[in-house]
Amino acid sequence: HGLKVTSDVLAMTGVSPLLGRLFRADDDVATGDQPIIVSWGYWQRRFAGRPDVLGTSLIVSGSSYTVVGVMPRGFDFPMFWAGNAEAWTPLALGDRASSRQSQSLRLFARLRPGASVEAAQAQMSAVAANLERGFPGTNPAVTVTPLRTMVVGDVRTALLVLLGAVGFVLLI
Repeated sequence: HGLKVTSDVLAMTGVSPLLGRLFRADDDVATGDQPIIVSWGYWQRRFAGRPDVLGTSLIVSGSSYTVVGVMPRGFDFPMFWAGNAEAWTPLALGDRASSRQSQSLRLFARLRPGASVEAAQAQMSAVAANLERGFPGTNPAVTVTPLRTMVVGDVRTALLVLLGAVGFVLLI
C-alpha cells in the first residue's frame, strides 16, 4: 500500500527519515523518475535492510521511482484512513492545484505551539468566508478537527470507562 502526498506532509509530522531525505517542494512536479520514500518494513522485506538502498529504482504501477528515503521503524501516517502505507510518492497536482472543482484531497495541518483548535477554526472560517465572496458556491465547509478526534472519535469516554473496568478487574 502506498500514498501520494504533497511534499510537506511527511515533514509536518516532525519525524525524520532513518535514511535519506523527505520530499522537497520541487518533488511535487511530475518529471520522469519520481522520488519514493519507503517504510522500514518494506525496506527490510524488499531490500534486506541494505544501507545502500538510496538511489535504487522501483517500478510502481508502471511508473519509475527512485528511493530517496526510508522512514523509521513504527512510522505509520496517516494511521486513521489509510494505515499500513509502506511507500509515499509525491502528489503532482498539476491543473488540480488551481481548479475550483477539485475537492478530492484530505488536508492536514499542525498547530503552532500555544494555538487552540478554536482559534484555528476561527481563522479557517474567515478564509472560507473570503473564498466564498470571491468564488461563490464553490467552497465546501471547513472544519478543524484534531487528529486525536479523527483517530479515536467520540469514544474517548467509553474507552476511559473500559480502561477503568479492566483495571478494577485486574485489581480484584
